[in-house]
Amino acid sequence: MRSIQKYLTKNPLQYKPECCETKVLMQKYSLIAVMPVFAEFAYLPDTLDALGAALLQSDENILILLVVNNAEPELCDSAKFADNQKTLTWLRQGVVPETLYQSLAWIDASSAGKELKKGGGVGLARKTGMDAALNYFDWDKSPLLSAVDGDSLVENNYFCEVRRYFSSHSAKFAAVVDFRHRQGSTPEEEEAIRLYETYMDDYVEKLRTSQSPYAYHAMGSAIVCRAEAYIKAGGMRPKRAGEDFYFLQALRKLDATKPIGAITETTIHPSARASDRVPFGTGARITELLSDKISKFPGRYLYNSNIFANLAVLLKNVNNGSLERSVDEFYSNLPESVAAFLDICEFRKTWPDILNNTPKQSEKIIWAFHTWFDAFRTLKFIHFCELRNSDKYGR
Repeated sequence: MRSIQKYLTKNPLQYKPECCETKVLMQKYSLIAVMPVFAEFAYLPDTLDALGAALLQSDENILILLVVNNAEPELCDSAKFADNQKTLTWLRQGVVPETLYQSLAWIDASSAGKELKKGGGVGLARKTGMDAALNYFDWDKSPLLSAVDGDSLVENNYFCEVRRYFSSHSAKFAAVVDFRHRQGSTPEEEEAIRLYETYMDDYVEKLRTSQSPYAYHAMGSAIVCRAEAYIKAGGMRPKRAGEDFYFLQALRKLDATKPIGAITETTIHPSARASDRVPFGTGARITELLSDKISKFPGRYLYNSNIFANLAVLLKNVNNGSLERSVDEFYSNLPESVAAFLDICEFRKTWPDILNNTPKQSEKIIWAFHTWFDAFRTLKFIHFCELRNSDKYGR
């Protein structure tokens, strides 16, 4: 409990949640689902209906915590602000699904004087809700934090399968729920979202084939983690976009033996809509695909397999213990593009310092490299290969 108190002291409760019934915030919960909401009144009733139906299938004490926020100032025009205020009025009037009346709370991070600080975006909205959730957990019940979105639907067995997964995988810190985007509103949008799913699946599969420890989907509306792991990882990243990517990376780095899991017995159904809410991610990529009229897919949107073949050579040499002997020997077995990238990262200079601060055990040394060559550096390597060898590997 000391780590919990230390985290809460460093990240004190910024917003007192509101609720339809006072007793909602007087209880302790074993699972809390946190949902950032930005101008999503048109989607929210269906989302809450789905969560309410899932609650009926579960026998544990669950709270749904919304964070109604303005995202970035340049994104929140008068219409979107009005949409947020409409959502808050709707919530305060208690016009919510009956199944959620005693399981729903929200944070007003939209009204004047309550806005989230500039630069945080959806990541800060998630963090605000997840940090607040830590104050309402029953810490004796192995509590779980779930990330959901205002335009994403869950299936009826969502909460049951999430709990079942973590009960049967006691060593897991975190997992990503299977997802399948809903049908696009137009034939073009439908084609775009399926192509984007193809891209996401292809990337993860190529990472898996390369033996990367970061082979998992980074989907913000599908993350579930243990509340204690949330604290150990330093909490959600307050970023405008990519917060899910960096948060999962931090969770993965906690322990070499605890990969990010996959919950496959239930499915999240995010919206397929184009969106300007974040600078990159699903909504932005759908917008890009639609503007390109999808003519450049897959050549532009699928990474070339040859890049991952080189990545596999690198990781194989790491995992067979080459780094425990000589950096020069290690380099001699690497593809030229890998060696060039490591040089840009000043690996020859960095690695001795890492090695000096790592226990002289093979598994510790290997994991020290994987912690340095993390999900972000892996992605940088892939982009480096694309730019450097555009004639050979280009999209």
